[in-house]
Amino acid sequence: KILLSPAGDKGTLMATGVEFVAGGEKFTVRARREIVLTAGTVMTPQLLELSGIGDPQLLKERGIEPLIDLPTVGENLHDHIFVPIQYEVKPGVKTFDQYRNDPAFLDEQTKLYENTGTGWLAAIDTTAAYVPLRAAKPSIKPPSALTSPALPNASAAKLVAAAHVLQRAWIEEGKNPDLETIFFSRGVVTPAEGKAYFVMLTGIQVRAFYAVILHQVRLNGSAASLQSRIDYAQHITSSDPLQAPTLDPKYLSHPFDLEALIAGFRLMEKAASTAPLSDIIVEQSFPPASLTTDEALPEFLKQAFSSGAHLMGTAPMASRDIGGVVGSDLKVYGTTNLRVADASIIPLPIAAHIQATIYAIAEKVCHPTSFTDFEAAHCGLYAPGQAADLIGAEHQVA
Repeated sequence: KILLSPAGDKGTLMATGVEFVAGGEKFTVRARREIVLTAGTVMTPQLLELSGIGDPQLLKERGIEPLIDLPTVGENLHDHIFVPIQYEVKPGVKTFDQYRNDPAFLDEQTKLYENTGTGWLAAIDTTAAYVPLRAAKPSIKPPSALTSPALPNASAAKLVAAAHVLQRAWIEEGKNPDLETIFFSRGVVTPAEGKAYFVMLTGIQVRAFYAVILHQVRLNGSAASLQSRIDYAQHITSSDPLQAPTLDPKYLSHPFDLEALIAGFRLMEKAASTAPLSDIIVEQSFPPASLTTDEALPEFLKQAFSSGAHLMGTAPMASRDIGGVVGSDLKVYGTTNLRVADASIIPLPIAAHIQATIYAIAEKVCHPTSFTDFEAAHCGLYAPGQAADLIGAEHQVA
């Protein structure tokens, strides 16, 4: 956990160090200036709650003394989820399934890449396109209010209400990249020996929805749904730091998420039935046609999706009065020197995979013109003392 002490500044606290366990033994490390928490969307809220930062009622129930009242710690969990459509393609259509079907071809391409840096191994097996949700379903309307499931506390309610205003406007405008279509040039779902496929993925989120198409010798499609319900949650279960927290993402619990995912799935089907793509398809290999009827598809999507491992949002950057946990300087509210720099601070599900955004967050916390001499040195940019010459003494923190 993070050790906190009074800072003598309007009731704020200073992070003075951390406690951790290694080899069954507890250690304490003291911080001279700042602590930057980068434990990720699941572990960052766990560490905050173990340190007394979070919903006071939840902390008391776990036997932890509340130190900073931030009720949305661990709430606002978002993810991107995926459901596949896979198609077999006609003989002679080349996809990356050749690696699997032809060992001699793989050996040839490996040597070519090692010697010249060219060939199939110098390429990627995916491509992507982004379109508005209304390109898939012009009649779709976002909900006027988020009413299901119940929100955990007043702070979460404020945050989801503020987010929904933005999300609804983006969807209704019809110009945002709500759907991502990714096309994989290889089989994913139990590909048969000697055959080739492609896969399509459709992803959606309440902020921006995705439709993904993947291409291969056999067509394989997958629908990816990007969730953004604020009542998804991740919390500690006890004061024991070695006990795993609970995680309740409530995937597809809101009817609009399912409606949007269905729209993305149908868009993939339309793409596969349109020439020239349709000209190379033998058949849809997954899911079976019996599971894609209007009656069967909703239940199939609920059962067949998988997480994209794009978890975000459990320590959201927003104004404290609407449920934020960190400000634009990445500092945890109520502290003088504790920052968070990982995907947990992303307040809304973004219309992209999250890796580049996390890089930008890391750049923010390490930027020598924005932060302290200590932070610049900590990120390997300068030796201690050198940053003062570049950013000015007025930016330094003792």
